Amino acid sequence: LEDITPRKKMELTRMQAEDALRQFRNVMDESNDAIFVIDPKTARYLDFNRIAHEQLGYSPVELKKMTVIDVAEHITSMDDWLERLDLVRAKGGLIFETVYRRKDGTTFPVEISARLLDNEEGTILVALVRNITERKKIEEVLRENQKRLQVFFDQSLDGFFFTIFESPREWHNVENKEEVLDSIFNNEKYTEVNDA
Repeated sequence: LEDITPRKKMELTRMQAEDALRQFRNVMDESNDAIFVIDPKTARYLDFNRIAHEQLGYSPVELKKMTVIDVAEHITSMDDWLERLDLVRAKGGLIFETVYRRKDGTTFPVEISARLLDNEEGTILVALVRNITERKKIEEVLRENQKRLQVFFDQSLDGFFFTIFESPREWHNVENKEEVLDSIFNNEKYTEVNDA
């Protein structure tokens, strides 16, 4: 007779580990951001979630054969990669913006949060990559609106000023507007006045 208790315990431990790994993979694949696990020595993608290969337009098999140099426009050589890696190591992690290139050659802006992690097999780089296309479009609209406002402000024949109030001011219910304006010009800091 053989005691199979240790073997059963080992089998149960293995099954629990596999279940935990499956659950982690599901969480990773449901992330809104691309997640890459990268070999620091080669810049090769070791693992990634579903959104990572879908955003880039590659199949998982294709992407596993690629390196960061093939995708990130700011990394054009292994020297660039090692330089960036040294920066991540020196700072303990790094958050920055760059541009990624899809399989079809189109590009899109991304924000990357990169960190080196040590595991039982060695060191890996984990990069969380967020597509910031919509954010960049909104920033561009804001810049354009700011330019228009500045042109209007500078070319207006009426007097305008911008101020930052110490506390909120009501204007529509004020009976003595001259008194309020006098208070603003004498007590508040105004950041800009046009030439009118």
